[in-house]
Amino acid sequence: MGSDPCCCRCGAGTKTGSAALWDDGWWFWIKDATEEWCTVLKLWQPMSSWLRQQLNASSSNATKIYCERCWKVWGRYVKPGCQHALSSKCEELANRLGVEINDDDNCHRQKSNPFKCKLCDRLLNAGTLYSHLQFQHSSCQQTCKPVGGQVSLQPRVDLTQADVQPVVPTSGAPTVDLTQTARAQPVVFKSGSPAWRQPKRKLAATPISLQDDAQTADVPPVVRVSGCSSTTASRIIKGTYTRSEWHHGKPVYRKVREDGDEIAVLIFYWDGRDDPSFQGWWFAPKVGSEMVWAHCETAVESRSPPVSGWKVPYDGHVDNELKITKDSEPDKALAVEGVWEFLSSEVGGAEDWQPMSYEMQKSLEDCWARGWKGHNGSDILHVRANGYAYRIDCSCMVQWNVKTNRRRPIRRQQKNDEAALSQLEGLKNEIRRHVDENAALTSKVVDLEAQLLQLKAVQSRAEHTALMTLQEPWRMSRQLDMTMRVEVHPEDGLFAALQKSLLSAFPSGHHGECSAGRGLTITRVEQIQNIRLWKSYEFRKEQVKKELEGQTCPRISSSFSSCQWAKLDPTVNEVLVLHGTVPDNVDLIANFGFDERLARERGLYGQGVYFTDQTCKAFQYSGASKQGNGCFIITRLILGDPHYAQGPLQKTKVEPLRDPKDPSKGRCHSVIASSGTPSGNGARQVHRELVIFNGAQAYPEMIVHIRK
Repeated sequence: MGSDPCCCRCGAGTKTGSAALWDDGWWFWIKDATEEWCTVLKLWQPMSSWLRQQLNASSSNATKIYCERCWKVWGRYVKPGCQHALSSKCEELANRLGVEINDDDNCHRQKSNPFKCKLCDRLLNAGTLYSHLQFQHSSCQQTCKPVGGQVSLQPRVDLTQADVQPVVPTSGAPTVDLTQTARAQPVVFKSGSPAWRQPKRKLAATPISLQDDAQTADVPPVVRVSGCSSTTASRIIKGTYTRSEWHHGKPVYRKVREDGDEIAVLIFYWDGRDDPSFQGWWFAPKVGSEMVWAHCETAVESRSPPVSGWKVPYDGHVDNELKITKDSEPDKALAVEGVWEFLSSEVGGAEDWQPMSYEMQKSLEDCWARGWKGHNGSDILHVRANGYAYRIDCSCMVQWNVKTNRRRPIRRQQKNDEAALSQLEGLKNEIRRHVDENAALTSKVVDLEAQLLQLKAVQSRAEHTALMTLQEPWRMSRQLDMTMRVEVHPEDGLFAALQKSLLSAFPSGHHGECSAGRGLTITRVEQIQNIRLWKSYEFRKEQVKKELEGQTCPRISSSFSSCQWAKLDPTVNEVLVLHGTVPDNVDLIANFGFDERLARERGLYGQGVYFTDQTCKAFQYSGASKQGNGCFIITRLILGDPHYAQGPLQKTKVEPLRDPKDPSKGRCHSVIASSGTPSGNGARQVHRELVIFNGAQAYPEMIVHIRK
């Protein structure tokens, strides 16, 4: 791809604009091939030599780098550990052939098939995508290029049988016993392990394309099933079946439902990927059903159901009466000028029109040809078919089963309309033309977006240079004070979110003094950006994390949670809490953080820094109740392994020991005084308070100015 690494999907260069580089399970963001994004400082900084080496090395890796646009719609979903993870081979091939994530609003339920092949508009999952692209579109692999046209394609590598991973359904192959109920006894399919953990196997057969007429020529469109020795099973499976879909490389046949049928019946093939004993043809209400009626383990190489050799039940003896034959006159069903259907759904349900049997079709079509009149010129027609007697109301279009007294609406649908087919073909040609035009416009959009990103980069560099020039005197004079307090605009959505969170953090059972703060109003919000305090906080977090290695401690949660963007670490019990203080103390805390050395010696639970997750408690210390104005400091707090106070801990200056009898186990990291804890003189704690004895375990995130 040359000296300039390009997006592995669209071919856009990385010298201008933002790009995402994948390396060892992490995304690294690069801008203009000169800067990288620092997640800690939240700013762009010069690219490190290591990252530059990785960027240059990405030229030899066809799936390593994505432009910002391709990352949003594709890259962030398909890497290992992501939502729709693909292998590197499959990802590279999908990029070449233009596979997309299926985001069609009308297909929002297709969670199991998230990929859309643009060459044939089929939906696939991660397990079937690779084999589909290799088998169905092998001729396109040399010609398809990304939109940018800058990616040189490697020669196509033929897929070997050992490279293909089988796709395992949510349920395994079926089993059955017909002796327990009128229909069948449910038998559970054996569930396989996830597809990505299945052992590699040889392919049993090449997948068949639905659009390939040459491959489906030997597959009969219609088959007929005779009865069997079991009366119950015979009533269920006997009838005419039409080819409807494909499964495991072979056709699925669906029974044409008659008026007396209560359930659907399918004939389908299941290969031996889960267990060789599951391989063969099955009768069941649906593919992968837990209930089956018959099984045949012969004719596994045939692409049509075997004529004989069926076991009823599946683990019984071969039933010689059960035969499957190709429809000797399949064209008869297609020779009629219309198709008669009956409404099989119940009142209130979705409409489900099913075709009638050939015998019923013939009788009704003959009557239609005679003018659609009943016997003796009336509107009532008497028909016998499928072993039942029917009365047909020609005026109301209703059929009435005389024996079951069941009535169903019927209708006649015109079959093949040549004019409509011609119009449909014209629409398809128009769609193809629009697709080509869209591809050309998309290519132009990519070029224009690249130019726009280049102009924005030039503008950004100019603005950054001017800003740094203005800030240089400040940097030189305040090397030790890196505090920055950024004012949040009043129209920012954060105001409403904080107001809602503060009100929700009032315990419902607290009244009296606690009710005074329910009418508070936020007047200002400032975000604290103190690099020195943040580094100290991060260092302390790593210390606590190492101290907790190999140990288990209870997870602590906070009833205050407003900053959804804050990524908290549950392994050290990191939570968001409140610290109420008067406005005069805000500058000291923003500059120097929380200092436990300045804490009161007579604190009820020790000489530490006190926090709470209840707004009414923080309100008591904010000064707003007396002065009218006060402050809350939203704080990140590391609780680690806490000590739950059983009573007052006055004069305590350090964390309590984890085990007073064994000091070698170390100390706890904080103290929690829960509501109801005895607080001395017969009183009990009303609010929950959290105490730390190391100020580095707290980082002030925001200053919320309030007014009563």
